Amino acid sequence: NHQTNIGYPFAKAKLDSVFFDDNKLYASLYIENGRYFTFDSISMEGKLNISRNFLYKFLDIKPNENYAHDKVIKASSRLNDLQYARQIKEPFVRFINDKATLVLNLDPKPASRFDFLIGVLPVRNVDGSRKWNITGDFTAELNNSFEQGEYIFLQFKRLKAENLELQVKSTLPYIVGLPVGSHLDFRIFKNASQNIDLYFDGGLQYLFGGFNNLKLYGSYRSSRLLEINTIQISSSGKLPAKLDVSYSGAGLGVSLRKLDYRFNPSKGYSLDINTIIGSKKILQNITITQLEGFENSYDTLKLKTLQADIDATLAYFRPLGNWATIKVGGSMGLRYNQQQIRENELMRIGGSKLLRGFDEESILTDLYMFGTLEFRFLFDRNSYLSIPFIDYGATRVVIDGNMVMDKVIGVGMGLNFGTSAGIFNLSFAAGKNLNNPWDFGKMKIHFGYVNLF
Repeated sequence: NHQTNIGYPFAKAKLDSVFFDDNKLYASLYIENGRYFTFDSISMEGKLNISRNFLYKFLDIKPNENYAHDKVIKASSRLNDLQYARQIKEPFVRFINDKATLVLNLDPKPASRFDFLIGVLPVRNVDGSRKWNITGDFTAELNNSFEQGEYIFLQFKRLKAENLELQVKSTLPYIVGLPVGSHLDFRIFKNASQNIDLYFDGGLQYLFGGFNNLKLYGSYRSSRLLEINTIQISSSGKLPAKLDVSYSGAGLGVSLRKLDYRFNPSKGYSLDINTIIGSKKILQNITITQLEGFENSYDTLKLKTLQADIDATLAYFRPLGNWATIKVGGSMGLRYNQQQIRENELMRIGGSKLLRGFDEESILTDLYMFGTLEFRFLFDRNSYLSIPFIDYGATRVVIDGNMVMDKVIGVGMGLNFGTSAGIFNLSFAAGKNLNNPWDFGKMKIHFGYVNLF
C-alpha cells in the first residue's frame, strides 16, 4: 500500500528463498516497483461545469505530483459532499505512458434555491378589534452558479410593517493559489425610524472533510439612532435605553455537517459555533449632549468596554425505519459586556427559524438557550408531516438593572410537500411565555415555498 501512494500503482511484493529451520519460517521479501507514475490532470466526462482548479484543491490532487491511490479511493466520498454534483460512475484512473489521469463522471443536480415565507399574524387594535399582519421572508441561495464551487446567500425580510432587514453572504472555497477561501457576511437592519444597524464579517475559511469548515474573521457592528425623543429624555432625566454604539473584534467559527439530504434530512447531524471577542464603544450623540443638563450625561458610563458574543446551533436526526425520523436540536446565544447591554444591541429571536409560535424577532435578549424535539412522518424525499414540534427554553434580559428570566415554549405542527414546481411548507404554532399565556386563537401561520434549481 505504501508503494501505491508514492507513485508505483503496479508495485508487486513476493517472497523468495523460503525455508524452514528449527520450526521457523525464513524468506526474503522482494518488492518490484514497476513503472513510476505522476498525476497528470482531472478529466471531466459528465455534464457538470466546474473549475478544474477547484477540483484539484478539493480532491488534494496536484499535476506532476506522485500518484497516490488513497486519494483516488477518497475522491468518491469527497465528491458526495458536493451538494450540486451527482456521480454517474465511480472515479477511475487512465494510465498513459508515465501519467495518471483521474476521470470523473459528474452531472449537475439541483442545489440552489429560491424560497419565500409568508406569515399571517393576528394583532389586536386598541379598540379590541382584530386585524392580520402579513410578514415576508425572501431568500436566494446559489451554489456553483459561477462554476467556482462558490456559495452566495441573499435574504430580504420584512417581519414587521415598519422593519426591514437585508443580508448578503458569500464564500469562495479557494482563493487562487491558496489552500484557504474567503468568507463575507453583510447585514443591515432598520427598525422603523428608531435605529439602523450595520453588520460586517470578513475573513478566511479552511475547508476540511468536504464542506466542513473553520473560519477566522474580523467583525464590525454599529447601531445608530435615527430619531431621538428629546422631550422624553429631558423629562426622565436620564439617558435613553438605546444609544449609538460600535463594536469591532475578531471571530472564530466552525461548521460541521453530515446529512443524508440537506433539504429534508432523515439521518445525520449539523453543528455551527461562532465566537467573537472585541471592543465596544458608546458614541456620544450630539443631540443628547446639547440638551440642558445632559452635557456630561455620558460620564457615568464606560465608553469603551470588552464584549463577547457566542452562538451555537445543533441538530441531530435519527431515522425510524424508512418512514419517520426524530429531530433533536438545541441552540444558544450569549452577548456579554462589562456593563449593561443597550436595548438596540440585544439579540432578536422568535419566529419560524428560531422559537416557533412567536412573532418574528419579537423577543429581545442577551442570553437564550433552547431545545427542540420534532417527530416527522416521511412521505417522500421532499415531503413530511411534523406532528408535533416543541421548542422549549429560557431567555434573559436586564431592564433598568433588574435581571428578568423568562421560560418560553412553542408547540405546533407543519407540513412539507414536494411537487414538480418546488417544495411547499405550511405550519401552525402557538407560544407561551411570562407575559403571554396560551392563546390558540393567536396561532402563528407560516406558508413557505422552496424552488430548487
